[in-house]
This record gives sequence, structure tokens and C-alpha cells, in this order.
Amino acid sequence: MKIQGIADVEVEDFIGPNGKPTEFRNAHGLAPDLLYAARSKKLNYQDYGIDWQISGKNSYHAPFSWKSP
Repeated sequence: MKIQGIADVEVEDFIGPNGKPTEFRNAHGLAPDLLYAARSKKLNYQDYGIDWQISGKNSYHAPFSWKSP
């Protein structure tokens, strides 16, 4: 994902022994029903006085869909 001048993010899924991305299902709390474990290949964010350069850390992502009326 890239937002010019604000964010530049690239993640890479952890691949399990079965050759598929590592999944967490039905995690408790605020997590969605399906969550993938990953590593941030690139994570740079600069906005509202925040300057994060935190590539190489753990990352999680989930499928989502936006729809308009």
C-alpha cells in the first residue's frame, strides 16, 4: 500500500509447512475471524508528527471488502 508522502507499506506472509500462509482463525477480541501472520518488508509512515520506520517487524492482515450503496 502506498499513500504518496504519508505511507509506504509492503508485507510478506509467513508460509507454513503446508506451503500456505499462516492463519489465525476465530481469534478473540477485536481481531476479525481470519487473520494472516506476516512480516513487514517495508513500513514507513510519516504524518501528524509521527515518523515510523519499522520495517522487518511482525505484521498481521485480514481480508476485507468495501461496498458502496
